[in-house]
Amino acid sequence: MGIGIKLFAFLTWLAILYAIGIALFTRGFLLNRLEISRSSDCETDSVPFPSVRFLSSGSAHKSEGLTDNQNHCVQHQRFSKAIILVIDALRHDFAVFNESLRASKSLPFQNKLVTIRKLLREKPHHSLLYKFIADPPTTTLQRLKGLTTGSLPTFVDASSNFAGSEIVEDNVISQLYKLGKRITFMGDDTWETLFKDKFIRSFPYPSFNVKDLHTVDNGVISHLMPEISRNDWTVLIGHFLGVDHCGHRFGPYHSAMANKLTQMDDVIRGVIEDMDKDTILFVFGDHGMTPTGDHGGDSADEVGAALFVYSPNQLFEEDEKIRDETKTVSQVDFVPTLSLLLGLPIPFSNLGSIIPELFTTLPKHDSITKDMERLPKEMRVLFSKVAALRSNAHQVNTYIETYSKMSNEFPHAESSKLLEVFNKAESILQNMSSLTKDSHQKVLDNLQDAEDLYKVYLSGVKDMCIRIWAQFDMMSMILGLICTGAVILFCWMLIARTQSAGDRSTLSSTLETLLLTSFCVYASFLTLSIVLILFTDELEEASVSTIVLLPAIPSALVTIAMIFLHFLDGQLGYILRTHIFRNSKESIFCGILTVANAALYTSNSYIVQESYVSTYIVQSIIIFWFICTGLSQSRTTKEALTKKTKIEKSRDIGHLITHPRTFLILFLVVFLVCVRFSTYFFACREEQYPNCEESTFLRPLASFTDEKSEYRHYRYFVSVACLAMLPASLSYWLNKQGNLNGTSASSLSITYALPAATVCVCLHWGLQSLPEKILDNIPGWEQVILARVAYGLLGISLGSLLFDPMCVYLVPKKDRLKLANSGDSSVSDDAAAPKVVERPKGMRKRNPRQPLEEAPSSDGADPPGFIPPIVYGLGTVFSSGFLQGGVTVCLLLAMLLGDGFAPAVLLLICQAMMFLELYAVIRRAHLKVLEMFPGLMQLGLLQVPWYAIAGWGFMANQYFFATGHHATVPSIRFESAFVGFYGDFPKYLYFVPALLITLNTFASQILFAVVLPLLVVWPYTRGRLFEKKKTEEDRKGEMNMHLNPDELRIAMFQLFVQYMVFHAIQVFGTMLSATIHRRHLMTWKIFAPRFVFQGASFLVVSIVLVVMYPIFIRIDMALSKWLQRLFDEV
Repeated sequence: MGIGIKLFAFLTWLAILYAIGIALFTRGFLLNRLEISRSSDCETDSVPFPSVRFLSSGSAHKSEGLTDNQNHCVQHQRFSKAIILVIDALRHDFAVFNESLRASKSLPFQNKLVTIRKLLREKPHHSLLYKFIADPPTTTLQRLKGLTTGSLPTFVDASSNFAGSEIVEDNVISQLYKLGKRITFMGDDTWETLFKDKFIRSFPYPSFNVKDLHTVDNGVISHLMPEISRNDWTVLIGHFLGVDHCGHRFGPYHSAMANKLTQMDDVIRGVIEDMDKDTILFVFGDHGMTPTGDHGGDSADEVGAALFVYSPNQLFEEDEKIRDETKTVSQVDFVPTLSLLLGLPIPFSNLGSIIPELFTTLPKHDSITKDMERLPKEMRVLFSKVAALRSNAHQVNTYIETYSKMSNEFPHAESSKLLEVFNKAESILQNMSSLTKDSHQKVLDNLQDAEDLYKVYLSGVKDMCIRIWAQFDMMSMILGLICTGAVILFCWMLIARTQSAGDRSTLSSTLETLLLTSFCVYASFLTLSIVLILFTDELEEASVSTIVLLPAIPSALVTIAMIFLHFLDGQLGYILRTHIFRNSKESIFCGILTVANAALYTSNSYIVQESYVSTYIVQSIIIFWFICTGLSQSRTTKEALTKKTKIEKSRDIGHLITHPRTFLILFLVVFLVCVRFSTYFFACREEQYPNCEESTFLRPLASFTDEKSEYRHYRYFVSVACLAMLPASLSYWLNKQGNLNGTSASSLSITYALPAATVCVCLHWGLQSLPEKILDNIPGWEQVILARVAYGLLGISLGSLLFDPMCVYLVPKKDRLKLANSGDSSVSDDAAAPKVVERPKGMRKRNPRQPLEEAPSSDGADPPGFIPPIVYGLGTVFSSGFLQGGVTVCLLLAMLLGDGFAPAVLLLICQAMMFLELYAVIRRAHLKVLEMFPGLMQLGLLQVPWYAIAGWGFMANQYFFATGHHATVPSIRFESAFVGFYGDFPKYLYFVPALLITLNTFASQILFAVVLPLLVVWPYTRGRLFEKKKTEEDRKGEMNMHLNPDELRIAMFQLFVQYMVFHAIQVFGTMLSATIHRRHLMTWKIFAPRFVFQGASFLVVSIVLVVMYPIFIRIDMALSKWLQRLFDEV
């Protein structure tokens, strides 16, 4: 087994150990709450309606409740049927009518639901409008769970929004089904996933294609009125998606939103005209949307949905003052309200409270109605509400008692205090049996006290659950921190071992021993865990994740001990001096920044403003480089000149322009300009408003109205120009280096496939920018064909890199002979046989299209008439492959990001190139003392110092924000899942949208990881600004890397491991922050999302690095085979 394979295996194992550490922490930090599968029952879990006979008859006797009907579920029933219309993303202000606005001045989402306004004005006792507060995360699947179970979601539930499973908790739909009620459904197919086989008729439509505004809505409309007229159902559900999709595609300020809301208004009007008197209508949104049309977080716009309730029968009997203020209810309150109104048991896990206004009228139950009709109106209204609240409170109390028996999460003191409130309310109702109807005011006071106490109890239980619902397994969290920290230490010691080993012959056996030991320890502890679980009753309930994850900790610790005690063997002091105390100023500075950045994740304000801090860090690093090395290097060169020469050349403007210091300053200025312009593409977090204003580049072209067509055209052409510069610059650079002279697969891909893919991407953007009415009339396959062709061409480019990565060209013998016979003195008969590794970059002084001749051999003269090989592109043989892969990935990510971010992608590439140029100059300046020892100089160039790795990592973090992202759920651009795809995905392709969204979200981290090898490669051909002449070693360019393949593989391994360490330190910082602030007010709003995004980013980067290492080996092995064929030919 070669050392390259061992290093690849070790790199993979390190990535797995890191992933296990993160998984352990996640297992303890983002736990789902305990789900109880118990279902409520009408006879055992419902409490009887409090008797009112003692109030109506005037005699005092004990309240016995319902004695003539033991089905207590029906005692609060007001309606026989219900129509539920879910208008996805119906924000509250979409439903509120602003009387002061003229139609011409209203925004697209304002004053469109005129039917709601009309009913509120003309039938005030038949209609109610509420602000319907959702519990975050505000994603559709989690909201539907809350709207049917009445339970609260946890933060981690957001991850299941695209892969929902059937609900196992008790819910309204299951209760209807169990009691033989008939449910008809139409709309979002998520309902079919959650409630399988529960509907008598179902008309599901694909829900995930956010670009499709009409298919679902038109399908629901086509079935809605016919189903209402069939009259064989108890509950009819229609879920519209057009408003939500319009928000995702255009935002709420686009004219398409006005059209969608007007359509919904027509639907509401039609339903109201056809519904009968014994039916109640609920129209609500499952969540709201941000000003950009997104949702998922907990901002006021996202959680503030609308709820409209209407019935031809009177809904409430309270005073008109209820209409004078905006009423607010929680979405989980819908569950007990609907259950009692339809005569159902409240789902067992419900934590919502009834909407009291809807329980002020008389119930349908004859005996209860007969008794309550005798009461005064004020007393009747109050008693009816208290009875419903009592049933609600009993259900919640039963749930809390059951949950407490299964888990000790609830604080004893707080739960006991709430229980006292509940018992006090019960006591008040029991004591009322001693009162008579003559004690009118006393009865009213007692009923009011009972109502207030039940409300306090219900709200208190919910608040308690919200605070402690995210249960933490501190042991798993601590073990995750230990495992991640241990692997970071392990990697540092491993890097120290590989960099300090004097005898490379022992390194291979060292790696093999470490790898086998680490794996064997893991396997041994895994086996031990399985045996203990099989034969120990106390451990039989241990989860699979525990069995798999925990053995990683002893594996990492034992390996660290081996390195420390055996392999370092007295070298620790030397390593500490070499790798810490004698590090360059740049590396020490960047090391401090790396640790400080991770530590500052404990600050919520730092995370909120992290996008701007990232630019400050990147600029600080590059300016510190320039001060420490750039200026000192230019000053040294100047001191070497004579005084006379300085005076003469200072008067020469041409010399000033071409002076190396001028170029160095130019690189610095361009770098800083790129950093500055990248802030133009930052998105705004909720916490940054109103001091943050997003660029219009973040909006898709289709979201601009016809009035802004001129800007739309300008934006499009800017995006096209920026994207076209990517393949054009690549072709220009590689053509200049001589890599495109041949006809290899990679050369042809760069010449033809990448430009063609760019054209397809630009045309795809143009097609997607067409007005909605035009685009929707284009067949689906035509809308995606250009993007799919681009996918294919980019896939061909990546395939060619794997199949034939050599962008070099060997001039055929007959052509070399023609050149020799043409009298070219550079190819004479007495030329010696070349060593292609001697001078591959000789062509850099001449036209790249002219042939390259190698220097004469020092081994002796070649036979007369021998014509040496003429080769193009050997000097950049490695960088050409990585640049091709980088630009290919860049085009793919640009297509997924959208046309608005094409300038940001160009800035990213430009900034990365300036970084490489500056790094190459600084690195060669640091190694200048070795220029008398060419071999050591070349080995030194293979070692990438920490300051370069940290700078590269911070730039990746900077462009995470500069591509329109934040560590928040609303910043995820779900529309990227349908770039190149139309309609919904079959289940076996669910990974495709997840992959596309991941590529979009972590575009910068992926791209910087793909081109990371350039940090090793670039100084071999660049960075000679202050060198007066090139040595023979310099002329070989990147071929020097190939002279010692083992050292090259070790150097690339060290680079990848150090880059993993950089990202792992940031993950460790977010883990520590989440642990410290696990009870902080902003845990789930700021700290938890930052950990989730940082952890996901690290896993993505690790996967890319593990894939890139064998690609690098593939390029090096292809070069070896090519050289062998060349030498055989010679």
